[in-house]
Amino acid sequence: MQKLMKLSLIAALSATLLLPTSFRSGQGNTAEAAEKPLISFPVISDIHMMQNDYISEKKFSDALKDLNKINSKSDALIINGDLTTFGRNEDYDLMQKVLKSAPHPKKVFYTIGNHEFYKAWLDPKTGSNSPDSFPNGETEKMSIDRYLKKTGMQKLYYDQWINDHHFIFLGSEKYRQSDPTNGEDAFLSQTQLDWLKSKLKEKASANKPIFLFLHQPIGYTVAGTDMSAPENTRSVIQYKQLTEILAQYPQVVYFSGHTHWSPGIAKQTVQYEFSMSNSGSVRDPYNDKDRPTGGMNSDGLYVQVYKNKVVIKARDFNKKQWYKQTYTLNFPYKGKKNPNQPSEPEPLACIAPVKADLVDYRFEKSAIEDSSPGKNNGISVGTPTVQYDQAFGKNVLVLDGKSYVRIKDNAGLRPEALTLTAQYSLDTLEGTQDIFAKNQNSDYGFEFNPATKQLEAWFYVKGDKESKYVIAMTPPLKAKTVYTTVATYDGKELVMYQDGVKVDTQPFKGKLSNGGTIVDLAIGVDPEPEDGARSNMTGKVGLVQVYSKALTQEQVGCLQQQLKNQVTADLVNYRFDTSATEDSSQAKNNGIAVGNPLVQFDPSFGKNVLVLDGKSYVRIKDNAGLRPDTVTLATQFSLDNMESVQDPVAKNQSSDYGFEFNPATKKLEAWFYVKGDTDSQYVITITPELKAKTVYTVVATYDGHDLIMYLNGAKVDSKSMKGKISSAGDIVDLTIGADPEKDDGARSNMIGKIGFVKVYSKALNKDQVAALFAGLQK
Repeated sequence: MQKLMKLSLIAALSATLLLPTSFRSGQGNTAEAAEKPLISFPVISDIHMMQNDYISEKKFSDALKDLNKINSKSDALIINGDLTTFGRNEDYDLMQKVLKSAPHPKKVFYTIGNHEFYKAWLDPKTGSNSPDSFPNGETEKMSIDRYLKKTGMQKLYYDQWINDHHFIFLGSEKYRQSDPTNGEDAFLSQTQLDWLKSKLKEKASANKPIFLFLHQPIGYTVAGTDMSAPENTRSVIQYKQLTEILAQYPQVVYFSGHTHWSPGIAKQTVQYEFSMSNSGSVRDPYNDKDRPTGGMNSDGLYVQVYKNKVVIKARDFNKKQWYKQTYTLNFPYKGKKNPNQPSEPEPLACIAPVKADLVDYRFEKSAIEDSSPGKNNGISVGTPTVQYDQAFGKNVLVLDGKSYVRIKDNAGLRPEALTLTAQYSLDTLEGTQDIFAKNQNSDYGFEFNPATKQLEAWFYVKGDKESKYVIAMTPPLKAKTVYTTVATYDGKELVMYQDGVKVDTQPFKGKLSNGGTIVDLAIGVDPEPEDGARSNMTGKVGLVQVYSKALTQEQVGCLQQQLKNQVTADLVNYRFDTSATEDSSQAKNNGIAVGNPLVQFDPSFGKNVLVLDGKSYVRIKDNAGLRPDTVTLATQFSLDNMESVQDPVAKNQSSDYGFEFNPATKKLEAWFYVKGDTDSQYVITITPELKAKTVYTVVATYDGHDLIMYLNGAKVDSKSMKGKISSAGDIVDLTIGADPEKDDGARSNMIGKIGFVKVYSKALNKDQVAALFAGLQK
């Protein structure tokens, strides 16, 4: 459960609706009491067992005893995630201790929750909360393996048949170590989703429910997954794919936990494309204000399955009584579209993105360089640094709470209408912090309010009768999470966007003004007159922009999509602007020229390129960083002839990855050596037939499951094999323009030109690949 990081983790450490005929909410049914259910089972979640936590132990024990009194012969018990608070051995041991002492069904099934990954937040020596040193030596695999061992489950996702009814259990495969933007949300791989598709088909009948269990719910469904609890609006990263799959089976009943919102709250069981029901929390139920109800409150669900219907009852374990919410789901059910799911902005619908004309800091190399036409270069105060950050996927400005960038005021920085943009993350939520500001009774700025945990846009507007600050706010923020905030003022209203979605609007007619106090513009601080400053920021900034006009919602969406898909190559990034051997990535894998590789302008590429004569190439010495488990390999090239085997970029010879042109087929092949559970082999994908002296951009990605090949931004081939990039014992260098051999040799030399070579330590998605290619066209 996501919010437990900021509330319960700290505590641990110290009316009937008009519904379709297939769905009724009420207090029970005497006919159901007379009819014997085919199967019955309780569903509980968020028990949050923690060593030396008497409350979690007692609440779990009391819940089991209460459920046993209701029915001592239930067919199964489902504990749907967040079995523990920290995922430690001792926490699981406490859970098993309670299960041994309290009565419960013989069959117990589990799913993994986000808290099963929480050992990564603890100092391995002291056991105390240590977010600054995350992940504290803990890997996702360690967390998953511990979960499987302690629960006795064979796999993270699996299925069971109980009295001819299908039970399907899903589980998140990744946490923040893979990608900090995963947050507390479930990550379902394509392999898991494909497995789900195959399982849903088994003996499927519209008249018989399929029970599905995943700790995290889909956003904008059950109560507590909309903007009343913004942290729960995504919850499943692949929610679109999951919804599309399940929508084909309206007989699915999807049980979730995670939000902690009590099942006694209205709309905790809903029916849209399929049915969804949330089980609340045994350890810490929440109310509809997204706050803990406190005391010994504890709740869950009890499910009875009859012919053509399912009855879901909400239980108060503390008072040992039913909540008034009892839901009856009738089958067959046809399904209906969810009207609450907001449509995501379609940023690419704008014809062309608008360029920031006043300020455009991207921090690619410099903390003080402005790439806008305004050329408002800044001055470093303290030691603001530029370095690569995995969460942003690119270089960012790093601020330590003392350093910032100051941009001298000028008339151009005082427009009457405006768009202000910042991409950022805060290391701490413990003080007033200004991301980007020109304030002090003046102009505009973004300021974080620690009392509300919200980012505020302060725009000083001079109206016809009065002048005042117009303030718009984002939803509450989380520390160490990347956000993109945009505020626009068009002379009529201030509009606030968070990650491409409009979140606030404040009308006030007028124009931006300075209120008589003219101050500089600053990044990472609230500037004061005479070079002073306050409200220093501690965190990272990926982008700041100022436009002299108010962007439209479509343009804001376009900007958001660009940022989302903008990923910097972290292992190798050769651009050949001036040098054949210079790597501009954070890894600084500079090469060695072999022969006479040249850098010169080529009109077909529209830029400087590496020119190779069939004898020359660039050799990059092997190191551990060049051997990632997952990878993206990308290059732009043209071949002068098609008569021989040629490698634009490779780290092969029974090893790693590479691109090789096959003269027999006239196609480029991606050779990725994958070590699987039972065997190791080359996985090969192929482009369509190529032509000589034609510029191509080719990208190959491997995510641990699938090797996907893209040509000029479009997917052209894919192969599946679970494993990781490896070698067969032969560790060789990486070369540009040849296939490397051991002992500094090479073969399959290329004759042609190369515009860039990039290697990423992660698999880019299709949108990021498309954005890479689109950027080249510009």
